[in-house]
Amino acid sequence: MKKGISVVVTGLIVTVVGGLCLNYFTENDTSDSGATNTEGSVNLKCIEKYGEGWTWNEQKQQCEKIIDLDSRTFSVPLSEKITSLEGRMDFYLNKERLVDIDAEGRAMYENNVGVLQVVISIMKGKKMVGSFRERILDANDGSICTIRSLPKTTGWLKKMQVSYSLQLKNDCNKLRDPCSSSITDHGKRVYLKIQKLTLVIVKDGCTNY
Repeated sequence: MKKGISVVVTGLIVTVVGGLCLNYFTENDTSDSGATNTEGSVNLKCIEKYGEGWTWNEQKQQCEKIIDLDSRTFSVPLSEKITSLEGRMDFYLNKERLVDIDAEGRAMYENNVGVLQVVISIMKGKKMVGSFRERILDANDGSICTIRSLPKTTGWLKKMQVSYSLQLKNDCNKLRDPCSSSITDHGKRVYLKIQKLTLVIVKDGCTNY
């Protein structure tokens, strides 16, 4: 009889301990599947709210869309012959720099949410011998908050509302540079190729960027 009671008690102990262990590991399971399910659920809410392509940025606590802009080449004719490349390639986000200037000779801009404009200036010493400007993206579903593949501007370029800028002499010649260049037509034309750009779009402005 005592032996039977001992077996039953032992069985109960094993069952209780096993249950506690199972409960412990279940509650403390931090496997990728749980994180993936949570992430997928939040991403689904972004898609339901804004449409396909929107995902949740946990750090920024908002929905965003990542856009890869394919590489492209710009052809810039020159008024004078050059033998070396100098100048800049400026990028304006959510605004465009106008051709005209104001009465005091200052640059003029036009706000345009979702627009990415590039403005190229080819210099020969202090003289501009070639220029080019183009709206290369019009994202009609939000503001362009950042270009991940380029460094942000500082100082006087930032004051001129330039978001990103490439110095053609330093940034367009070496392997893995964000752009490449060539001078053709006996020094009277420049070809500039920018590599793929990765942009972040946000629906309700760029306050967190």
